[in-house]
Amino acid sequence: MVDTNNLIAPGAYPIAINRMRPQDDLALHRHDNLELVIITGGAGRHRTRDGRYPLTRGDVFVIPVGLVHGYEATRDLHLINVVYDPSRLELPARRLTAMPGYEALFSLEPRLRRHQDFAGHLRLDERQLTWLLAAIDDLQRELSEHAPG
Repeated sequence: MVDTNNLIAPGAYPIAINRMRPQDDLALHRHDNLELVIITGGAGRHRTRDGRYPLTRGDVFVIPVGLVHGYEATRDLHLINVVYDPSRLELPARRLTAMPGYEALFSLEPRLRRHQDFAGHLRLDERQLTWLLAAIDDLQRELSEHAPG
């Protein structure tokens, strides 16, 4: 297994966006950051100690801090990792956890994944995925501008 690695540089803003085009097979590893993964194309399997789960366009899932995972059987798999350190974001946790969908994506989905062979994961339709990709583009633009606030 690959040692723990941090996808956010020390001293950097606690959010980063990594676009993997393609994401090749990747040995089991873990991160010090939370990851939101959006599958934008191709196919493959996400591997954890709990099992292997098929991936296809529109799949969205969370990889908690420290979860051992990897990718295998990738076929032109394209994905976006939105990685962040919630302890450094200074977001009002009470407001964040009250947002529609938060509990389903960050709490319920990871538990269902273990017990339902990934059948409980979130898959966006094309309209939803298009909206999300535009929002990620906006976030990446803001991060690259380094504007205060």
